[in-house]
Amino acid sequence: SGQTRLVLRDAFGVVREVGAPYYLTPAVLARGVHQYSYTLGYHRLQNSSWGYIEPMVLGSHRVGLTDTLTTGFRLEAMRGRLSGGPLVNARLWRLGEVEVGAAFSSDRGTTGRAASLGYSYRVRPVSFGASVRSLSSGYSTVGFGAHDRKSPLQTDAFVGLLLGAGATLTVQHGLLDEYPVAPAIEAFRQQRISVTATSRIARNANVFVT
Repeated sequence: SGQTRLVLRDAFGVVREVGAPYYLTPAVLARGVHQYSYTLGYHRLQNSSWGYIEPMVLGSHRVGLTDTLTTGFRLEAMRGRLSGGPLVNARLWRLGEVEVGAAFSSDRGTTGRAASLGYSYRVRPVSFGASVRSLSSGYSTVGFGAHDRKSPLQTDAFVGLLLGAGATLTVQHGLLDEYPVAPAIEAFRQQRISVTATSRIARNANVFVT
């Protein structure tokens, strides 16, 4: 979030200033701009460094409908498993940015669904945001199957601080619950707190400490 200052000076020396607020976000694309990635390869089996057997397809495509609204989709597919859904990013004038996503999956007859909601606001020198993601017990992607252990609810929040030219400090908190994989294995809650500091030490070199 910031302020634009435009100074107009005509041929007679009359000066007029025009100010206007603005808000920029890295997730919302300009109108007509496309961002996409399509990948074809093989899925690596768990506990194997060279076990590439199953062919798979990954794809994502986003397009700016307006300068404040971006829509897109995500798609993952391999034999017997399909997952994907829509994604929307919207800039709320100077009130930040919101992201909404939904997904549906099918894994050999077992269907699942997922949803996510995120919000972020960036203004020098402080930025903050939060997100929540919910998965049904049967949801799957190419990374995990419908019957694998997964988190039904995951929340994240962050606060970032600009310390100076090229230096930032970010504190992040995450909380997730997991479904039990069997009646004998109970669900559990995991909490994570991280602190990350970055600093530019040269023109083409940065240092990250977590």
